[in-house]
Amino acid sequence: MQPKPAQRSESLDALRGLAIIMMILSGSIPFGGALPGWMYHAQEPPPAHSFCPDIPGITWVDMVFPFFIFSMGAAIPFAVSSRLRKGNKPVFVLGHITLRWLALSLFAFLVYYIRPWNINAGETTKWLLCLTGFLLLSATFIKLPEQSAIKHFEKPVNIGAFIMLLVALLLMNRSGIINISFYDFDIIIMVLACISLFGGAVQLFSKGSVTILALTWLFFTIMYLFARMGNVSFVKKIWDYSPLPWLLSWEYLKYMAVLIPGIWAGNIIKKFYGSFSGSSSEEKDSASWIIAFIMLSVNIVIIAGLYLRHLMAVSIYSAVAFSAVGFIIRRWKSDFRPLIIKLLILCVILLFTGLLVEPLQGGIKKDPATISYLILTPGMALAMLIFFIIVIDLKKRNKEFSLFAGSGKNAMFAYFTGSNLVMPVLVLTGINSFVGSLNRQPLWQTIVAVIITLLTAWLSAHAARRRIFLKA
Repeated sequence: MQPKPAQRSESLDALRGLAIIMMILSGSIPFGGALPGWMYHAQEPPPAHSFCPDIPGITWVDMVFPFFIFSMGAAIPFAVSSRLRKGNKPVFVLGHITLRWLALSLFAFLVYYIRPWNINAGETTKWLLCLTGFLLLSATFIKLPEQSAIKHFEKPVNIGAFIMLLVALLLMNRSGIINISFYDFDIIIMVLACISLFGGAVQLFSKGSVTILALTWLFFTIMYLFARMGNVSFVKKIWDYSPLPWLLSWEYLKYMAVLIPGIWAGNIIKKFYGSFSGSSSEEKDSASWIIAFIMLSVNIVIIAGLYLRHLMAVSIYSAVAFSAVGFIIRRWKSDFRPLIIKLLILCVILLFTGLLVEPLQGGIKKDPATISYLILTPGMALAMLIFFIIVIDLKKRNKEFSLFAGSGKNAMFAYFTGSNLVMPVLVLTGINSFVGSLNRQPLWQTIVAVIITLLTAWLSAHAARRRIFLKA
């Protein structure tokens, strides 16, 4: 008898969608000192936004990448178990994981060369090429609804669009519009591709074993620490070696410290939803809402406190907050209680370990990533995930968070829709120039950035509702 398939967790989609929406917004807001420093990467402060690696602290922008990595890790157990449940042998599942890595790596190369800031052409030509690139890249990776009458055209469309895009890029390279190199690619997608390969393999061979996941996490974390110390030469040599440094790198694999806690959490969630009836017998009180908003407040206090460098205040608040949650959860009568307790334990371990080592390496930093950043941020992602589990999966507030969940289901589509669909349409129709002529104040520019973000999120969510996705 096959095991019952785990229900899809909308909360995981919402966390991924939150990361995507934050990424789009952070890339759309005005720069040059228009907004306070906490609206940008902590190590790239206004007004110059030049990289300053000695500045400690984090902002909400620095949460985008680890939140996405964590949510990707949490989805891996669902994907691997789905293929195993269909009767695929582990070797074929590993083959699929490898193909997915190659597909994501290809996407990292292709998307880089259709971005507007990488195209050297006149204004109108540039935006037309961006729009054309969006259409061809979307068609290359599009996945049509299973019940669609044109489903059988999917593979011919994928192959045909890829050939057309490849020819177009080669012609653009020959004309000097772009400059193709193996060492130029979208670094974010390439990192995700690399760690998805190793993360999938870890889940496949560990089968969700807590011991194996913990040991694997320790291995990557210790390798990172020893390589950074610089006085353990053989580890440093291993860390620096790669036969294909543009495709596989230990520098990418340091983010396994974020991915593996996501895999850990994903196994907990998958097991819970695999046996969950789909309804909750929670009593109608405010306990669940209090827990949810304490989790949200912990993230806000950590980000603000570490940006302002009040480590002690952050630690005290976190201790009080989790003590309050522990007190509330003792009498909390809900079918979700076992799930929340297990996730809370992992969250507390990561958060307080991250806060404990925060002073190392000159304080927490995203770039170069410090050990506290790699340990603390998955704990923060877990706190955010607990918030979403309570308000979406338990309290059924799906409608209020549909934009997050919809964007999260169609993350690849959302990733480049803003720069390659929304912005080209606004520019080519003259709307962008008209709006820009009205008011160039930072507040108005920020409002425009929010509108662009919401448009991108809505398009991604709408495509997800129509069962149109980009696959890797």
